[in-house]
Amino acid sequence: MRSGTASRNLVSYAADWSVWTGYQHPGEAGQWPHLDQLYASPAIDLVAIDNYLPLSDWTTGTGGLDASNWSAPAPTTWPPTAATMNGLGLSGPPMLASLAYLKANIEGGEKYNWFYADSTNLGPGPDPLGSGLTVSRPSGDRANQIRTPYAAGQQLLAPKMLRWWWNNAHQAVYDAGDGQGWVPRGASSKWVPQSRSITFTEYGFPTCDRCTNQPNVFYDPKSTESFTPYWSAWDPAAGGRLAPRRDDTLAALGLQAVYEYWVVDGKNAASPAGLKMVEPAFMAAWNWDARPFPTFPLLGSVWGDAANWRVGNWLGGKGPALPPPAADAPPAPGGPYPGFPTLAGRGWSTRYRPAFATTVAGHVSGRESRATRRSQPTWEIEMTFDVLRMDVIADLQALVGFFGRMRGRATPFTVPVPTYLGQGSSLLCRFAEDAIAPEQFMARLWELRSLKLVSVPA
Repeated sequence: MRSGTASRNLVSYAADWSVWTGYQHPGEAGQWPHLDQLYASPAIDLVAIDNYLPLSDWTTGTGGLDASNWSAPAPTTWPPTAATMNGLGLSGPPMLASLAYLKANIEGGEKYNWFYADSTNLGPGPDPLGSGLTVSRPSGDRANQIRTPYAAGQQLLAPKMLRWWWNNAHQAVYDAGDGQGWVPRGASSKWVPQSRSITFTEYGFPTCDRCTNQPNVFYDPKSTESFTPYWSAWDPAAGGRLAPRRDDTLAALGLQAVYEYWVVDGKNAASPAGLKMVEPAFMAAWNWDARPFPTFPLLGSVWGDAANWRVGNWLGGKGPALPPPAADAPPAPGGPYPGFPTLAGRGWSTRYRPAFATTVAGHVSGRESRATRRSQPTWEIEMTFDVLRMDVIADLQALVGFFGRMRGRATPFTVPVPTYLGQGSSLLCRFAEDAIAPEQFMARLWELRSLKLVSVPA
């Protein structure tokens, strides 16, 4: 790290997300902040976490409790009551691939407002909710979505409580048998509030279905520790096997949620001395492999983990294909046609090709007679792109969102065209394939790096 003109190395220890606030001793009914002595050491510069905290609890079917409590008010006090702990305070239709939903669970939801007292991932099997899918089955309280709210004084037990943890002194939390239950007891640890920044030495998501439900698990069929997240779907594969269902979109959206929440959205904090609560300079998304894509993963004979790339945490060679923003209201009947989005980062090549329609009549003699069916041709427009930006310019989101709004509608849209076509400054068009789902459109857009439009009569 460079400070002024001096450079120095920073020293830390990357604790797992599940134990960074302390190790829970079930037999002794307590949790001790055992790493606080390390964090308080003058030899340690950062509180480092491998941050694989869950950002969703989305079941099969309609989505479960999060979907049904989507618009219910979010808790305004902590600890929440049993009546308020499930509220998310979100607008629009409930959906897992929602940036707002994932952000709401960074300082909310599981491991913040509530927890599951009993939860084991049983691996692939028939969906206990009866969807007919094969899913990674949760057990116990999670299978039935029986949630338990945290109680007063139990902030140390909630690993998403970064803000409270950073701003406060810590005590062990345990049950002394006096009827008070798990509450803070004893002397404070050596942690000095606001003395070290927190950073995420790892954060990321496997590229599989419902990856934000349980981002700390990894699929590796050669390992006994191979799992996919709770409720994630599996599909039939060659040889009568099962393979995890892939989802690049949700993994990319989870990365975006964590980064934007702490770096862009103003949720970070600082001490009076200017020390940041979360230091983004050392936040590291897991992972961008040094092995070049597509050599890895194609050379499976060289690298033993190549088969895990498809649904693993690798970013190279995948998407991202982010879901569209909330749809605008459809155009009013008789109103002006919507326009193809203006993409600020567009550096595309575009090909225009006229298509004529002719009626052909065959005769007994073998001769054919032809007649023009339209006086003016229709046009096929193919746009080929080099890059679609998805940062603050959000070209990709705008394009996919526009497709989602226009697919299946009778109303066409206007597309600017060069005047040398002789068609004026614009054409009325539709997407060449407007019956496919937005997810298919995103996949084809990313795979082919092009899209096609067809003009329609004015």
